[in-house]
Amino acid sequence: MDILLISEEGVLTDNLVTEMENNYDIQFARFEKSIFDTIEAEPQKLILVFLNNLSAESERVLNHLVLYGKSPIAVCGTRPDCRQYIGEKFSLIYKFIFTPIPLKSFMHELRKIWNQINGVKENPVQEEKKEEERKKILLVDDDPVTLRTVSVWLKNDYDVAVVKSGAACLTYLGKARPDLILLDYDMPVMSGTKTLEAIRTEDEFKDIPVVFLTAVADVTLVQQAVQLKPQGYILKSQGAAILLEKLHNLFDLIKKED
Repeated sequence: MDILLISEEGVLTDNLVTEMENNYDIQFARFEKSIFDTIEAEPQKLILVFLNNLSAESERVLNHLVLYGKSPIAVCGTRPDCRQYIGEKFSLIYKFIFTPIPLKSFMHELRKIWNQINGVKENPVQEEKKEEERKKILLVDDDPVTLRTVSVWLKNDYDVAVVKSGAACLTYLGKARPDLILLDYDMPVMSGTKTLEAIRTEDEFKDIPVVFLTAVADVTLVQQAVQLKPQGYILKSQGAAILLEKLHNLFDLIKKED
């Protein structure tokens, strides 16, 4: 067995399970006392624990596992969950993978952990190439709070540039070409729809994918925006995890079409 994966029921997505099974010899387990029999019966190189709304019994099992487990333990969860369930025992954890995180990024982090445990050195040239392949996103929004917040959401996976207006967006495109534009719908002077119309009239960058990222949920306004054929319409209220997942899926789709 390569990895013993421990989680509460219903935490893991089908896509994650499939991706992990395609790359590693995985055995799945719940937070139950029986997992210690599994650990003793078959050696594993890594124990991967997913934290999510643990019961009191699950917490006791986790605590015993962290204190007395012999294999390296990697923990996947939100920062608040990691603080709550791991607390002062953080030094006993081999690695943390903080969520929300896109599937592709999760598998990248898991691969790094796996290579470290097995003494496999990363090729510096390959790592440099991966950095060069990071997608570039232009974030267009007149709200500075949104610019800061969304930039934080994206910075681990994308190179992010920000501008505060539709006019500034067009000026930026005259100097650099992003892989995708995240565009606010409701902006003064030059609205998101007007900005998209202007982008589509320029041969140099009319084919750049544009996704509306907005707080506007009115059905009529959404329909008007969709008529301009953006590559997506995402509500800010959906949060970081949904945004990252949709961007990841969109870039995958673009790659397949190319």
